Amino acid sequence: MVRATAFLIILLASLNVAHAGRVQLSPGEVRGIFIGTPWHSPDGSFLFRDTGTYSYFSFYQNREWGTWPYRMFEDGTLAGGSTHYRFYRDGDKYSVFHARSGRFYPAYPNRTYGQK
Repeated sequence: MVRATAFLIILLASLNVAHAGRVQLSPGEVRGIFIGTPWHSPDGSFLFRDTGTYSYFSFYQNREWGTWPYRMFEDGTLAGGSTHYRFYRDGDKYSVFHARSGRFYPAYPNRTYGQK
């Protein structure tokens, strides 16, 4: 497990270089923008709580998938259930890198949890 986590951190760090137009958010920015307030991706809404848990609501299935623990790495990456989330700013827009899918998705802060 430790090797897998170390590999993932190295992999995520290398992706920073490949996407020079995006600027990774600092841990303070992640806390201020994405923790404690719901945010949306195209497929659903997330709520990362100050208590160290997060929930995901699927818009397509119109249901909450569950609540899981998460932790924040020193670089601001959030490690949750089965993947890691790394947040970026590109101008006035935000995106999130979803490690399990290997893709970037738009991230829209300050939205309503469970509603599109």
